[in-house]
Amino acid sequence: MSNHATRRTPSNGRGPNPTLSRNKLVHSVIGDRTAALIVCQGPAGLGKSSLLDEIARQAGPTGHTRIGSDDELATHLRNIAAGSPPARMIVLDDASAHNPALMALIEHNRIHGTRAVVASSAPLAAVTPGMLLDGTVSVIGIEDLLFTEDDVAALAARYKATLTPDEVAALHQATDGWPAMVAAALRMHQPDTPVIARPVRELIARFVADELVASVPADELAAFTDAAAVPQIDAAMLATLLTSQLPGQPGSDLNPRRLIDRWAASGLLVHAPTAGQWRIPEPIRQHLLADLEVRSPGRRARLVTTAVQTLVAAGRTTDALPYLVEASLDKVVAGVLRDTWADQISPQGDFLSAGPAIRSLSDKALANDPSLLLISAISALRAPPDLDTFALRLAQADAVIERTALNGPLLSFHSLSMMLARARGDVDEANAVERAGQAYLESATDGQRHEHVNRIVYFTYQTGVSRLAEGNVEQAETAFRSAKTLARNNRADWYMAISERSLAYTSLLRGDLASARRAIESASGYARQHADELLIEHANLVLGLLELEHGRIWNAPDLLDAARGMLDRDAEPPTAWHAYAWSTLGLLSGDPAAAEQALLLSGPEHATHRLPLHRLLVSIARARAHVVHGDPKAALDELGGFDAADAPAQLTSLAMIAKAQGLMASGDPVAAARELASSGLDAASLTLAARTEWLAVQTECALLLGHDPQPSFRRLLALLERTGARRPILALPHLRAAVLTGKLAATSHRGMSSLGLELRALDRAGRDGPPTLTDREHEVMVALAGETTLAAAAKSMYVSTNTMKTVTRAAYRKLHAADRHEAVTIARALGLLDEPTAAAGSRRHVRASSA
Repeated sequence: MSNHATRRTPSNGRGPNPTLSRNKLVHSVIGDRTAALIVCQGPAGLGKSSLLDEIARQAGPTGHTRIGSDDELATHLRNIAAGSPPARMIVLDDASAHNPALMALIEHNRIHGTRAVVASSAPLAAVTPGMLLDGTVSVIGIEDLLFTEDDVAALAARYKATLTPDEVAALHQATDGWPAMVAAALRMHQPDTPVIARPVRELIARFVADELVASVPADELAAFTDAAAVPQIDAAMLATLLTSQLPGQPGSDLNPRRLIDRWAASGLLVHAPTAGQWRIPEPIRQHLLADLEVRSPGRRARLVTTAVQTLVAAGRTTDALPYLVEASLDKVVAGVLRDTWADQISPQGDFLSAGPAIRSLSDKALANDPSLLLISAISALRAPPDLDTFALRLAQADAVIERTALNGPLLSFHSLSMMLARARGDVDEANAVERAGQAYLESATDGQRHEHVNRIVYFTYQTGVSRLAEGNVEQAETAFRSAKTLARNNRADWYMAISERSLAYTSLLRGDLASARRAIESASGYARQHADELLIEHANLVLGLLELEHGRIWNAPDLLDAARGMLDRDAEPPTAWHAYAWSTLGLLSGDPAAAEQALLLSGPEHATHRLPLHRLLVSIARARAHVVHGDPKAALDELGGFDAADAPAQLTSLAMIAKAQGLMASGDPVAAARELASSGLDAASLTLAARTEWLAVQTECALLLGHDPQPSFRRLLALLERTGARRPILALPHLRAAVLTGKLAATSHRGMSSLGLELRALDRAGRDGPPTLTDREHEVMVALAGETTLAAAAKSMYVSTNTMKTVTRAAYRKLHAADRHEAVTIARALGLLDEPTAAAGSRRHVRASSA
């Protein structure tokens, strides 16, 4: 909320005009810890006089002395020197820059502990940098005096002008928040007319010319006008723009650093969003650009081109993009985008900064340029994705692309066309496009492949996505690893991050949870650094799936909720994975709300559900949801309509396992066992995850039928030790109960001897919530997880052994642990401690056995 109040003051006898009281600024002036001299500095129209009026009003009639001129100030100071009592505050409007009395005023304030507030349109000669540094003088500059959008909206309300938020933003942008210009536009505003109507523009233009540009010294005006050609400058850029004007002498009055200092001090420059950059306020800049176009046609284009070439040559392509957008120079924009997209912008995922430049291109500039059409197509995929525009741009590129030999646009076209086909749910079309692109790659020379290596990375990644959509996990993983390696070698960070993200999904399907976590943590590190929201949401989904696999159901809802945004951000949303995750949560927790979420996400309106892997995941998710809702018949009907022949070969078992679970839930374990036995699947051909599911359901069937569960259970333990998953047991009620009660014990399997302890801890935390350790308790648990003794851990933490024991006992109570081994085991199962590496775990096991 803007920190201001409103008031009305008379204006030229025409009745009251609303103004804004700038309370925050006023309080900074009349507060107890302010400088001896406060200078309100800047060009005309910033409301300096109004601010001084407000300061005087709030100071009270006895708290200040108002001075009307420089001469009156000199007289006032002489009277004080003659014995008149000094005022607590002197207020002087429109002080001249070289008033000799100002130095005496500063000295007066130092002696008497008083203060003065002075308004000036130019920097005061009496104010030195040392005074600013030691706090003797404080300057309220143009950036403090310009209105924010909230201020503009508040003033519009005082003028009773009904403006939409878009109109408020347009007014703020056109005036840059210059108070006098905002007030004039609102005063002249008529209902049902543009807020910046033609009379308002003419009035603002005259004000800028007569009051602002006229204050620029004549010998600097040409340099100032050239500086307006680009939206933001620094000293190096200004030197480039003024090459033809600078005499090349460091002491010259046209030295870029000195020019920037003078213009900033005079209120003709304000800080730009980019660190170390400056910009000319928008109304002044637009006036200068219009003048430049009339006086020197084509000069603006030459200046911008020079600026862009300088930045690109210095490796500052991202910094160049605002120059292109502001100038609306299609040829320059097109050239930079065409030259840098494939090698700099796309591999680094810098789509956000490039977006305005892409959108500034006219259809005429795009029409016959395949590179620009493809770039425009990619920009249509930024959230929320516009698949219709994406498809249109690809079709336009298809008509003009060169196909005689491998080239960059041709390979990008095939990559993007594969994505479009999958987004429409047609993996066969994606594969046909892939084969056509692969033919060009196979016929290319080594030189061509080297030239287009980043495009090959992206094409390889897209082939991996198609293999994953088919459910061919091994080939998908091979493609993603190849893309990741190429991306790392070429420092294409975004390509590497999305390859890691996809590897996390393949690792989940294989059952390699450790690899999935490493991959998604690598991808999320890039995502956090670059604020890539879509990648962050994918990371949340994968982390939610990992927590479910480990049986930690309390963490999953927040992670899955945090991943929901991708449904509107991704051109190929992993909605099926999302539904699968919610159905798993429902199965583990018995929560019908989670199951309902799965049903909501698995509807036919999502085109990607027609892809083979997604169709399988959705069928399983819907079946599980019906089981949770107590309707196993609906679950069987769901899976009965799923054609196993259409399922991915490596993952067909998952559909059959889900069907067997539905049969068991309907009270028919004999049919469930028959379903498993009649599948004819070879366990050796299954992924690790599928084999684990298979054996868990076999064990559940054996328990229900009164058969010996030990053979399948012992095989299951070996797989669980390898994967670290606990969900396969927790999701099956009879197997879960058998392990929790000790009917099925893992004592004969040394690596899984603590399984019952872990599952009891997970079950308890799933019902009551996980224990919350204090920072000190967590620190102690980290120490206990290592090989150090309790006494050595206490010494390293600078606490006594007794304190260490007290903290340790408290942690044991919270974890329901009887000793160190149980506490560490439970803490790891609950995710409160990191898992040890295989080597470290092996060493620890050997030492424990020796003991």
